[in-house]
Formats: sequence, C-alpha cells, structure tokens
Amino acid sequence: MYPYCSQEYLRHDYRKPLLLKEILGYHADIISLQECDTTFYERELSLILKANGYLGDFQIKSDNVREGEAIFYRTDRFISINSHSIKIGEYLRDSEHLENIRRRCSLVSEINTHLLERNTAFQIVALQPKEQPNEIFLICNTHLYFHPTADIIRCLQVVIAFERIKEIKQLYEQQNKNVSIVWNGDFNANTTSLAFHLLFTGVLLTDINHRSYNEDYAEIIKDFDYKTSIELSTYSNYEFTNYMVNYHGVIDHIFYDAKKFKFHRCIPMPTQQEVTKFTALPSCEIPSDHLAVVIELAIIK
Repeated sequence: MYPYCSQEYLRHDYRKPLLLKEILGYHADIISLQECDTTFYERELSLILKANGYLGDFQIKSDNVREGEAIFYRTDRFISINSHSIKIGEYLRDSEHLENIRRRCSLVSEINTHLLERNTAFQIVALQPKEQPNEIFLICNTHLYFHPTADIIRCLQVVIAFERIKEIKQLYEQQNKNVSIVWNGDFNANTTSLAFHLLFTGVLLTDINHRSYNEDYAEIIKDFDYKTSIELSTYSNYEFTNYMVNYHGVIDHIFYDAKKFKFHRCIPMPTQQEVTKFTALPSCEIPSDHLAVVIELAIIK
C-alpha cells in the first residue's frame, strides 16, 4: 500500500513512540482516533494515556476486524456519563423509527447491501464538564466507508448517524440537560462531497449537476425532504489532511455545535514540502498517511 515507505518505518515498534509523542504533545482535552488497533489500545495506548490523565472509550468494528474508534478525555475536565455507540448497518436494520430511511435505502439494492453489511462504527460518548453538571457534550467519532466512488453511501451513513445523535440528544434533554455536539472523524469525504454538504448544511444536496448526483441518488432522495435540526459548523481551511502518492485531500473533519461553540484557532498542518520530503505519507518522520486535525473551540456564553 505504501511502496515508497520502507517496511522498517511501517513497523509498530517504530511508529508507536512517534504516535504517542504526537498525541500527548497536543495536550488536548479530547482525543478522537480512527483505525485504532485493538491490541495497541488495550495493552499500550489506554494505559499510557491513563498515566497522563486520560480515560478512554473504545468501539471495535467487529470481531473479525480488530480495529475501531477511540475517544479519550481529560479526567480533570470531564466525567464520562455513558457510551451510546452503534454499528451503522445494524442500527439501520433494527431500529423501528428508521423505517422511512430503511425504505429509501432499499430502493437501490447495491447501496442498501453496502449500508447493511459494512461494519462502520459510530461512537458516541456523553461527557459532563466537571464544573457544569447541567451540560452534556456528545463526543461523536466515526470512520466512514472508504471507497472513492461511495459518496452516496457515506451520505446515507451520515443520515443514519444524525438519527442516532438526535435520539441520544433527546434522551439527555428529557433529563433537563443542555446537550451539545462535537463530531470528529475520518469521513473520507472532501468539502465538495454529498456527505460534507449534509453535515455542514443539514440538508441533502439536490444539485443535479453535482458529480455524485446520479440515477441511484435521485431515486433515493425523490420526495425525501430530509433535514436535521442539528446545526454544525467546522473549520476546513487546509490544503490536505491525508497525503499519499495517488491522492491527497481534506477528508478528516471536526464538526461542532454551531450554537454552543465557536472556532478559536488550529494547529497548522505540515507544508507540502514537509509531507513530500520522503515522497508521501507515512514516512520515517510522520507515522500515518493522515495528519492530526487539532482545533481549539471557545464556548459561546
């Protein structure tokens, strides 16, 4: 997969100290990771981060895929109330309240099969700020379907995930909590994609000239006036968050509740000269083909 990178630099024992140094070096309040190896999480990462003031939650993709999503939080800032994670395909298949969405997806059998059979996990951890007992932050984390031509599938995965967020948000609002959303992940979706459009605007894209608007998409969204009440914003002013020889783009994002948070600043990305110093990523200096997206949010009073 990375013929330009020596196997020596792809070995876990080489990458591990680089990853740990970078993760801890950001001094983040909340950390979200994707494609996190299960053994690494259980035997090393969770223990090292605990020693540095963090506790974590892990959502595995499946018993056959020993990786998943991880969320860590600073224990001096937050209390974990609960985890509400799902497998997107299982949630679509089993949830009664998704009947309309399920019927829409079934209109195109190939898309429906991918949605039901993919082991895409959607992780949600409810955190309570220690000084604000009436506040709940729903920290969401996912890694959407990777295939380059799967924009429609990723868009529908976002629809399903939005429904899960709405369900959990209502659960805490019934307890008289103020609920806010932060949604991080490898969305495999650039800023012109169907999935990004839905995340940023809250509605499905209807531009027939869009590159992903085809007969399948038109069939699914026909008379489907989907709109989420969750208003998200993001900062995506990067040249790339992923850099390989045959592709680079902005596909990793942090979306946040536009009513609760405002963007303050970000850690700058490495330059193109830096990421191509050894052809592409990963390399002997940067241990992943994805770059960390690190932002600071201010709470709107």
